[in-house]
Amino acid sequence: MLEQLFRKNRKRFEKAFLNIYPEISSNPLAKFWFTRLTAENKMFDVTLKEITYVLISCFIVSIIMLIPWLFGFNPNDNNFYERNLALTALFGVTIYTAILKNINLKKTLAILGFFIISAIYLNVLPKSESSSIILIYLHLPFLLWFTFGIVFSEFDLKNNEKRIEFIKFNGDLAIMFGIFAIAGMILTAFTIGLFSAIGINVEKIYIELIVIPGVVSVPIICTFLINKFDYLSNKIAAIIANIFNPLILITLTIYLISIIAKGNNPFINRDFLIIFNAMLIGVVALIIFSISERTNNSTNNYYTIIFTALSTIALLINVIALLAILYRITEYGITPNRLAVIGSNILFFTHLILILTNLLKVIQKKQNLTIIERVTAKFLPYYVIWLIFVVFILPLIFNFK
Repeated sequence: MLEQLFRKNRKRFEKAFLNIYPEISSNPLAKFWFTRLTAENKMFDVTLKEITYVLISCFIVSIIMLIPWLFGFNPNDNNFYERNLALTALFGVTIYTAILKNINLKKTLAILGFFIISAIYLNVLPKSESSSIILIYLHLPFLLWFTFGIVFSEFDLKNNEKRIEFIKFNGDLAIMFGIFAIAGMILTAFTIGLFSAIGINVEKIYIELIVIPGVVSVPIICTFLINKFDYLSNKIAAIIANIFNPLILITLTIYLISIIAKGNNPFINRDFLIIFNAMLIGVVALIIFSISERTNNSTNNYYTIIFTALSTIALLINVIALLAILYRITEYGITPNRLAVIGSNILFFTHLILILTNLLKVIQKKQNLTIIERVTAKFLPYYVIWLIFVVFILPLIFNFK
């Protein structure tokens, strides 16, 4: 009964209980509830040291993004933000995580050195619209994301449990970042609108001095909140996954039927093929993060069937994309984009086959849903190898064209 009252109205229960606690403090059950309630309050305690680490990390990445403003050059002249925004955000959250995990100085300097090399490499590239260079822009952040994963797992590269924990963390981070992004967009629109109403245009200076430093700082703040109050972010991620998975399944099913009905052809329509590959990446990421969130909770066949259906649709999209890109290669020849796309699609195809095969075993009660996490954790190094190839080797093969 006490538990039911507590869950019905926590604040009211806590206030009433603490009022009468002095009269019943000798009761063992009352002592238990007093410990529980005061322990929950202590969870929200934040120390000055913790806040200092967050503020220093945010200050460093903000200063990096303010370089054009501090030194008075136009960031558009060399695509400064396009080159450095994702890199700086990942640098900040990686170094902050290294501090949280007490990574030793030697390893921290090694990670710092890799980020510096990546920053130099990215910024000495010519300002060009060539396919090779655009592929570097697109793939290097993912490679740095895996570097973040190495720090998160405390350099224990063979530990699959820590890889799984990293995947779950990124699901929570994505949800938390999304919440901040929505709040930030509302604040930005509100601020620019208010000043516009009195004839002052603050859009450019607000975006350069507030929005862009904010974007690279938010991952650090989100990481702090997840580590400090993980019980909140876990619940949000699980709820969103439960709501959106069936909706996305229905949407994708209707979309694929519409493609057939309208006779759209990804074999000859390049833009359509790009959309197909973007859909594939999104669905694969959704499946991985959703399964990770689901294994935190009790599972049943309903969710397993949803995951299986999503994986089947993702595999169908993958097969169509693979056939389309193979057709374009045989018809028009090999290019950096086509080579990168076919390599990525082969990786996704292999990963999805492994996921789908094990999901069928879960439905048959031969495996637990956690097998999907282990499969994904073991598959991550293959993505790293491919990213290294696309970022550092493929541009050399095509002479940065």
